Amino acid sequence: IDIAGKVRAIKFVRIDGREYIAVVAGNEVTFWNAATGKQNEAHKFETPVQDDSVRILSLAVSQNKNLLAVGSEDGTITLWDMKTKEMKFHACSYGELENNNDAICKARGDGAVEIRSVAFNTEGTLLASGSSDSHVWLWDPQSGELLTRSVGSSEGGHINSVVGLAFDPQTGNLASGSWDNTVRIWNPETDENGDWRLELVDVLSGH
Repeated sequence: IDIAGKVRAIKFVRIDGREYIAVVAGNEVTFWNAATGKQNEAHKFETPVQDDSVRILSLAVSQNKNLLAVGSEDGTITLWDMKTKEMKFHACSYGELENNNDAICKARGDGAVEIRSVAFNTEGTLLASGSSDSHVWLWDPQSGELLTRSVGSSEGGHINSVVGLAFDPQTGNLASGSWDNTVRIWNPETDENGDWRLELVDVLSGH
C-alpha cells in the first residue's frame, strides 16, 4: 500500500463483510482492501476543516456500532458511520467544560489543542478523547453530547497531554496515559441525578 503523506494511525475494520485497513494521513481516512491492497475509492472520510493542513492525529473504531472516530490537531473530534458514510458529529474537544466554545478549534493550534487519543468502549456506547489540555473527555457517540471530562491537576488529574486511551472490556474502566509519566484509571459512571463523571480509581506512576 502506497500512501500519499505521513501515516499517523491505522486500524483494521470490516465493512459489508470485507476487511479493510483504515489509514489516516493528512486530514483524510482512506480504506484499503486487506486482501488485495487496493483502495476503496468509494469510501473516504475527510474532516470538515477550512485549513487543509490540519492533520488527523488519532483514530478509533467501534465495529459493533460501525463507527469511526478521529481526533485532530485543531482540537476537534469527528465521527462517521462506516456503512452509511454519514458524518454523525464534529465537535470541539478542548477548553472548559462549562462553556465548551468551539471558537478555540476554528484555527489551527500551536500544539496546545491536539487530540492525540480517542477510544470507544467495548459496546460502542461511549467515546473518550484525550487532548493536550491534560483532560480526558467523555462523549455519547450516538448523539454527540459531551458527557463529562476528567478533573484537573489540582484534583488528581493529569498534568500533561493525554496521549493514550483504552477501555477495559471486563470492568468498563478507562485507562489514560500521559506525558506526565503516569497512567490513570477512571471509572465512567453516573451519579444519583444521572449526570456522568469520571471517578479516579488509581494512578500508576514510574513509566
